[in-house]
Amino acid sequence: METDDLVHLGSCTKAMTSTLLAILITERKLNWESTLIETLPELKDLIHPNYESATLRKLVTH
Repeated sequence: METDDLVHLGSCTKAMTSTLLAILITERKLNWESTLIETLPELKDLIHPNYESATLRKLVTH
């Protein structure tokens, strides 16, 4: 790498999260229609009730 090289400094978190979810879904550990609370029940009292029914599909295709 040289001092004049251009590099991407943006976030890759969304792409990495989606990829990990896809792997877990392929392994049948999760489902695209699973809700956030089904997947992470420990968040039940920490998130706004409107998000409790959000599916994994909706979260990664916003």
